[in-house]
Amino acid sequence: MLAHELNAKRDLFFRHDASTTNYTVASPNVNSSLGINSNSSSKESLSSKEGDRMKDMSPKDLDGYVGFANLPNQVYRKAVKRGFEFTLMVVGEAGLGKSTLINSMFLTDIYSNEHPGPSHRIKKTIQVETTKVLLKESGVNLLLTVVDTPGFGDAVDNSHCWQPISDYIENKYEEYLNAESRVHRTTIPDGRVHCCLYFIAPSGHGLKPIDVGGS
Repeated sequence: MLAHELNAKRDLFFRHDASTTNYTVASPNVNSSLGINSNSSSKESLSSKEGDRMKDMSPKDLDGYVGFANLPNQVYRKAVKRGFEFTLMVVGEAGLGKSTLINSMFLTDIYSNEHPGPSHRIKKTIQVETTKVLLKESGVNLLLTVVDTPGFGDAVDNSHCWQPISDYIENKYEEYLNAESRVHRTTIPDGRVHCCLYFIAPSGHGLKPIDVGGS
């Protein structure tokens, strides 16, 4: 009788343990299914929000004149009023037509008898000289800076004739970068070289050592 009662209690204990195990195993499935449903609902809500945003991106007609359509004209007038700056460097030996080309490009006498070209200002050493002239065309001002190098290629030893030119270009870019990097920036003239024209002698025998020495 005692053994029968023990067997009954043991069966009852294991039956209760099995039911508890089934319950705990089944619960994650329910949670996972709920998680899937929540993710799908969140995705649907995001897609609906994106759809609403796309609808809002469609252009709307205005009832009157606001004024932002005139912004390009304002930028144009401001640029014309301020004017433009351009720095052109010409490098080459004497007698290659540097002054003639500059005068022909801008249709004016930038180099004249009062201010002759670099070929007529031959120096014993290479110097970098600048000439500033204000040009006006159809109401637009252009501050042109011509940088020439009188004395280039006129020495007996021209192995280091490129050094003053490269130093000038690097110094102007460094000055502009330092001015732009300050906390309190001020308006400074743009002295950077925007274009450099190098003149090659039309000898027909190829390039000279001076032509490739600066490369």
